[in-house]
Amino acid sequence: KIPMLLLTLLVFGIPALYLLFRGKKQVVRDTLGAVLVGSVFGYMLEYVSALNGGFWTYNFEHFVFKQLLPGGVPLETMLWAFIWALYFILVYEHFFDGQAPRGLSRWYLPVLLLSLVGIFNLLYFPLSKELFIVPYAYVWWGLFSLLPVAVVAWLYPRAAPGLLAAGAVLVLTNIVFEWASLREGY
Repeated sequence: KIPMLLLTLLVFGIPALYLLFRGKKQVVRDTLGAVLVGSVFGYMLEYVSALNGGFWTYNFEHFVFKQLLPGGVPLETMLWAFIWALYFILVYEHFFDGQAPRGLSRWYLPVLLLSLVGIFNLLYFPLSKELFIVPYAYVWWGLFSLLPVAVVAWLYPRAAPGLLAAGAVLVLTNIVFEWASLREGY
């Protein structure tokens, strides 16, 4: 009966902290990347999933933070998504990307602002909700999320093998996390 947040810290958080402090890292850049990829994009995914009947059943008795964010998104899920994204970013950076440029990309702020406007639109304009209630929403989300991956592979072909390798590492830890979560009834 391990709380979800504790399991997240054990499987993703401790290895992320180890990688963060093991070598020369860009703590601010990596953390802000995890905010965008994990928390902001994760919020969108979780909200669209909730609109379509969701695919996850949460046992809130195993949550440390039981609060719901606007749209019914669990706060603890966003913390999980942040830690998960930070782990992925650090695995990629540490093992597969030795020549990453320093500092944030010039695209970070525009993408963040556009994403936040999108979330606001989803939450407060009813037409947006109707547009995102579709059969097999999770499959569509997955297919559309391949677009940025394809763009990165096209713009930065030398980065593609490292991203795929980091993804393979992430799959292994996700299997452990999913197995433990399923045993607890999620």
